[in-house]
Amino acid sequence: MRVVIWDAKDVPNGDFEETCDMFVKGFFEGKDSLKTDIHFRSQDHKGSFNFRFKFRVTDDPMSSTTLTLQLWDKDLFSSSDYLAQGTVDLKQVIQDCFITKRAL
Repeated sequence: MRVVIWDAKDVPNGDFEETCDMFVKGFFEGKDSLKTDIHFRSQDHKGSFNFRFKFRVTDDPMSSTTLTLQLWDKDLFSSSDYLAQGTVDLKQVIQDCFITKRAL
């Protein structure tokens, strides 16, 4: 499954300098996470990525159908700061693809 991350908007500042070095982490429950590149020094609360995640869908597609996307502020000298999260239930879409054997 390919997921494209294009833009982020209304992102809170993550640093005391009122900037944000943002990246997106995506994962399905129980699977390894993927990360975008870092959009450095955003001052206008926006980020632009045009980044593609490729997730392998196995023979048992119903094992994990909820995609979680998290927005983080990258810190170099401490742990990164969590900013936001969204989830998408893709059960119906994945089920339709496996039943019809077509891409969607």
